[in-house]
Amino acid sequence: MQKIYDNMQYNFRNFSISNFMTKLDVYNMADVVRVELGKSARKPLDPFSVVYKYPDTLGIKFHRFDSEKIGGFIVKNDPQYDKSFIILNATKPPESKKFNCCHELVHFFKHPCDSYTCASYLNNSDPFEYQANECAAELLIPYRDAVPFIAAQWEEALSVVKTDPQFGDLPFGFIPIRISKRYGVSEKIAEYRITSLDYEVFQYFNGTDIDRLQIVSRRKQDQYRIKFSPISERCKSGSVALNFLPDYIIDDYTDKHQLKRRSAIEWDAEITEAIYVTKEEMELLDFLKLGE
Repeated sequence: MQKIYDNMQYNFRNFSISNFMTKLDVYNMADVVRVELGKSARKPLDPFSVVYKYPDTLGIKFHRFDSEKIGGFIVKNDPQYDKSFIILNATKPPESKKFNCCHELVHFFKHPCDSYTCASYLNNSDPFEYQANECAAELLIPYRDAVPFIAAQWEEALSVVKTDPQFGDLPFGFIPIRISKRYGVSEKIAEYRITSLDYEVFQYFNGTDIDRLQIVSRRKQDQYRIKFSPISERCKSGSVALNFLPDYIIDDYTDKHQLKRRSAIEWDAEITEAIYVTKEEMELLDFLKLGE
């Protein structure tokens, strides 16, 4: 086990001579982790299982922070315990803890500072934070699996809208919800991942093989003047008025005539609890409440 740990630290720290890493560099770095752990490039990584592999070197603690803005942080080489610790905000939901843990693992293996703090919002302005965010997203939502899945969801949503235009962008809003469920991440991370993979999904949707995709960051897309219609602009889970309804309604949304409906009283109770419902979305809810 110590050999695997030493190899990971060596490969991580020597992967890029400079602090700058391209998006492809980051994904290749994620592959290094998978190889060392014997994991498939198409399977999500469980970051907690990685931490538990190194009990003498790395530990994990949960603390209830006063600030909701703190997702977690890492302290390297704590002199009291002679090991490093990832500290996660105990008030966060499991999906957020999962991403924050993976984020801190990247800091642990790759970056030189003794401590890093992970905020609840995604900050890519700092090179180290970009690397940690993007590598964690790739480890949790591998692009080799996610790109075909997103493309299939996009194609299905296009078909629904083409058949019944009154749905508007609603079907696209279900894509991050489905990603969230498939990979066990928050909808915020799912939306982040869709945005990050916009160009890769565009290529795949237009016939490029998954192993021949150009992995290009948004900054490089702008630099190379790559123009395309990003799907992320329509894939916002917040636009889905039905995201507080049971899973079977989310899964069956493609055929409005097959939606399982409850009594008007139950519908009204659910609608009352919805905080953000636009006039158009309310009209759609009313439409879906029609008789069998």
